[in-house]
Amino acid sequence: MSDEPGAVLSTYFAKGLADRIYEKRKAAGLELRRHMKMFMDEGKWQSIVGILKLLKDEYVFGLNTSARKGGLLALSAIAILPECKSVPHIKLEDFVTPPLICMLDPDCAVRWSACEALYNIAKFTREEILQFFPEMFDNLCKLAHDPDKDVQEAAQVLDRLLKDVVTERDAPNIDIEQFVRLLAERIHTQDPGVRQFLVSWITVLDSVPGVDLVKPLPSYLRGLFCILSEDIAEIRDSCQDILKEFFGAIKSPKDTDLVALVRILVPFCSNTTVSELLQSFMAISWISKFIEIGKSILLPYVPDICGAILPWLSGSVDTKLRELAVSTNQVLIRLIASTDKDLLVSEQGEDDDCDHELIESSQQASTQSPMYTALSEQSCFSLCRMLHLLTTHLDSSAVETRVCVIRWCLLLHSMVPTHMGIHADELVESLLNSLLDESDKVVKLSLEALSELSTCEEDNPTKERKALVDGLFQRFISGLLSLFNKKAGFLANRGDFIIRHLASLIPPKRMYTAMASTITNQPVDRLSQSLVQTLNRILLTARELEGIREELKCIDNTDKRLIYIVVQVLVCEPDFNIFAVFASKVLCAGL
Repeated sequence: MSDEPGAVLSTYFAKGLADRIYEKRKAAGLELRRHMKMFMDEGKWQSIVGILKLLKDEYVFGLNTSARKGGLLALSAIAILPECKSVPHIKLEDFVTPPLICMLDPDCAVRWSACEALYNIAKFTREEILQFFPEMFDNLCKLAHDPDKDVQEAAQVLDRLLKDVVTERDAPNIDIEQFVRLLAERIHTQDPGVRQFLVSWITVLDSVPGVDLVKPLPSYLRGLFCILSEDIAEIRDSCQDILKEFFGAIKSPKDTDLVALVRILVPFCSNTTVSELLQSFMAISWISKFIEIGKSILLPYVPDICGAILPWLSGSVDTKLRELAVSTNQVLIRLIASTDKDLLVSEQGEDDDCDHELIESSQQASTQSPMYTALSEQSCFSLCRMLHLLTTHLDSSAVETRVCVIRWCLLLHSMVPTHMGIHADELVESLLNSLLDESDKVVKLSLEALSELSTCEEDNPTKERKALVDGLFQRFISGLLSLFNKKAGFLANRGDFIIRHLASLIPPKRMYTAMASTITNQPVDRLSQSLVQTLNRILLTARELEGIREELKCIDNTDKRLIYIVVQVLVCEPDFNIFAVFASKVLCAGL
């Protein structure tokens, strides 16, 4: 037999390797392997190299489909010879690269043969094949949704073998960084087969000692959370299981980038469709844990997190989700309550984030597909953003959410009252509108918040601070009286309740003096007369105003604007009855 490569192939194997029948191609391949072994034993290196080159050029990458399949079979048959390792200028790459290329061939029969060839090579070389792991993983991922079922099955067989090889020893020789890059590119697929393939590999590699998939988790977490809405239960459950593993593995900020994860997770908290509830539940669970272990490093994202969980406080939502949202809200409250006040009023945060158009744009972005959207990066906590977000949720249809919003306002005011006053314009308007709420709890809390905002409790407030508080108080009282005047039935139905409760929150004299001052500057009409009558009746009968009634008896020490509101009843109520009698006594005392 000639040693020339062309002679070897043309004389003995050309017909067999190109035969349409698989068994004949296999027989030719095995016979060629026997001859190649003889060449290796005899040290005929040039002939070996030449034959391998011809196999690749004229068979594997030729035009005849049967010959291409025969060439792949022959290459894999030769590759498993132990003597190959001693052949100069021949590397494993020479046997692996051709089938890797053919895995993506347009011909399904060639793709199948490529998978078979790689399977045979991997089964023999074991760990050595892992140097080609990124390429094999990438190609197998593409074949996971191959239109040909036989190719899919062949790829699955190769995939199972590769997983076995990977798990045979700790810290396998795999380029994890390249794997993560490929994973991050592929994981946003909607194809169930590819999703299952990717989740299975994450699960396998996560189980291998020495492989850390938690550190690079921000690269592919969004894709995993998208898979949680997968219709196929098996895929969804597998994804949930690996996410639980990662969740348990994160114990400190050193384990991974908590900020990056939170920026990814917050948009998922707002998913409300039935198929996405699992996403919301797991996202909130993760965030709650991250706040506990990350603390101040997540402070800049408190407004976004709070805005994401507030809607879930409603009693009409899933019970587990509501309970989780309540507990997460408490975690946020503890974080803010334990934070240094200076960190809540960062000048940089206020300068950067008080543009309401920018805030609204960011909120709109967070409602888009979470597959492509993450929160913008924040450098520090923004009180302005927090208040704007809370104000937005005061319009929620859920009483529980509205109550929580107002309690947040009270907490923030208790910590940074001066800065709350500076940013209170929008909040005051919303709180005034909340006085129209049907819920007594919401109304009481709104009154409490308005009272706090318009009260200066500092020992030595500056003139600017005092002027700001006085202005807010006057705006509060004027707004309240305006509601009484303009909202039909509001005064009759809620007037007593609101005024009496307000009298328990702020000094009654301050309240009535401000009301009297405001009324004197308004035209007298039926509405204002009705308001005066109501205020007089409450003044003369409510137990909360007993102190002010005592003060009225001492006319010399009583603000004349306050006296006015009692006297005004003479104009508004021709039939004086008890109000006129009391007013007469006041007048007789020395007016």
